[in-house]
Amino acid sequence: MFDQTLYYRTSDGQASIHRSAKLTRRTSYAFLALLLIGIFSGGLVHAQTTSAPINVVVTQNTVTLDLRLQMQENFTALPLFKVTLDDSNSSLISGPIEKAMQQLVSHAHIVSLNSRAGTSLINPSFQTWMISENYTIVVDGVNSDFGGTVRSNLAILRMIVSTPIVLGGNEINSVGAKYLLGPLKSLTTTSTTTYFLDGAPYLNSNVPGNTTATFNILDFSWISPVSQWNNQYDPFSSSSIWSFTPTLNPYNLTVGIRHIEDFYFPVYSAIYVPTLELSAPARAWADGTAVVFDLQTPADPVMVLIILASVIVLVASMVLDRRLRPKIPRRKKR
Repeated sequence: MFDQTLYYRTSDGQASIHRSAKLTRRTSYAFLALLLIGIFSGGLVHAQTTSAPINVVVTQNTVTLDLRLQMQENFTALPLFKVTLDDSNSSLISGPIEKAMQQLVSHAHIVSLNSRAGTSLINPSFQTWMISENYTIVVDGVNSDFGGTVRSNLAILRMIVSTPIVLGGNEINSVGAKYLLGPLKSLTTTSTTTYFLDGAPYLNSNVPGNTTATFNILDFSWISPVSQWNNQYDPFSSSSIWSFTPTLNPYNLTVGIRHIEDFYFPVYSAIYVPTLELSAPARAWADGTAVVFDLQTPADPVMVLIILASVIVLVASMVLDRRLRPKIPRRKKR
């Protein structure tokens, strides 16, 4: 229970005690709201920072996408399910994904696709659910070899799968329209209810509702061209690495129902914030949506060793030269 005593100072500096049920209730509600919001929102922030990134690996002939997609929400209870797909039964997913890729790169072809998807109740106290979807997709037909220089067209990363995908009666793509829109529209609101869509406040559900209705987990239109990703070039590394975090999150909605003492209570949220990492052969460079690299020849490792050996010999020669050089005595001043 909360202490129902409120302390304050009078003008003469003496401590006084005043009991006020009204103020005490407001203070208690504010504290409770702070506690609950802190726990709940803290869990969601933690989920953003710890979720695995989407990994993209570029090789001479193929591009491998390792998708780790997670959305957390407490608007509604999700249907509890778990499904695993491989090359023998993955056509329900590989078909729409390949079609979306071919709209961007006409010769893109999925060589293999493995997938696991499911839901789980990760916080029973606040009814926080998570839907997880993991895909490993090997794609060919996007690389072009220009006499030893390979250009990998990664425009496929911006694919948009806008159609529903139902596995075992459960929707795994159009989750906004299927699971979130109805509960969002049916929330019991107050005069102080505020909707925060990626941080931007709205006083009604019109804009958040429209965004929710079109939210698809397999819509990657938010991904920028690789040339705009973060890259730390290292000429001596065995691979080239890029990373990307979206400026605007694909889907990040929070609704505060009642505004009490600078806090909202209760709070409903749905968050989907992926990041990406890209790995390509050594000394690759980005050109718009493409990654370009030269194929390694047998002489390349030898050349690197020769360069390193030359640097070592040069440094050693300078050190020995300084040690062996005779010191010229200084002339004494007369």
